[in-house]
Amino acid sequence: MFKNIVACVLSIYFITGKLYAQNLFYGARIGALANAGSAINDSWNIAGNPAAFTSVHSFTASMGYLNQFSSPEFSTKAGILGFPVKSNFFGVSFNSFGQNPYTEMTTGLSYGRSFGSNFSIGLKFNYHTVAIANYGNSSTYSIEVGLMAKIMTNLTIATHIINPTRSDFGEELQNPLLTIFRLGARYDLSEKTFIVSEVEKPISMNTRFKTGLEFGVFKQLVLRGGISGHPFQQYFGAGYTTSKLQINIAASIHPSVGYSPQMSISYEF
Repeated sequence: MFKNIVACVLSIYFITGKLYAQNLFYGARIGALANAGSAINDSWNIAGNPAAFTSVHSFTASMGYLNQFSSPEFSTKAGILGFPVKSNFFGVSFNSFGQNPYTEMTTGLSYGRSFGSNFSIGLKFNYHTVAIANYGNSSTYSIEVGLMAKIMTNLTIATHIINPTRSDFGEELQNPLLTIFRLGARYDLSEKTFIVSEVEKPISMNTRFKTGLEFGVFKQLVLRGGISGHPFQQYFGAGYTTSKLQINIAASIHPSVGYSPQMSISYEF
């Protein structure tokens, strides 16, 4: 029975092109933008590009939930904490995917450093665990590095490398930690509206292109949408922001397995 369940998990991963133990969740804001978030300065990049959360002005806490394929068995629960110390930024992230008999967990420590308002770098340490009922557990470590630069008044570029040391779980676990290269850009059309694009290249897998648009309806309400390839997916969402609170909702549409709704709530103390 357990073999059949695990086989089902892996077969869906083959369909979606995500056969690896890294269920990346960057909050519903970035999720609505096709996850093209490496060049977006956002608190949820505590879990993503460690150079791109320097917009955190005080202690910030956030939690999020992704119901992948509208199935609790493929759900992700995540949370972040972050705070600044002058030009230094510190964050903790937690991500839990799946249910018994198959679960994945990642805990991360992020550090970002800004050099003025136009350039920042970051480093992230991760601890990964995978548990399969009746089979056992496995764990490993990985790192991530990032860089973000504002090269023009309305243009920001960023790069984010996940697992450059090519850490893995060893021979006992077949779904590896991928090494992923991300190159992204953000172009501001106005104070409230911008376009993001990103190229993502996992080693030994197809290159993915992702792009999204955030449109400010008015000061507190924004609408978002995006698309990505390999496989082709569509994304949409909205966000409501006050001086302290931010609520974001999003969903993606996969041509084979349907909808994946998500939401995240952030509060800046």
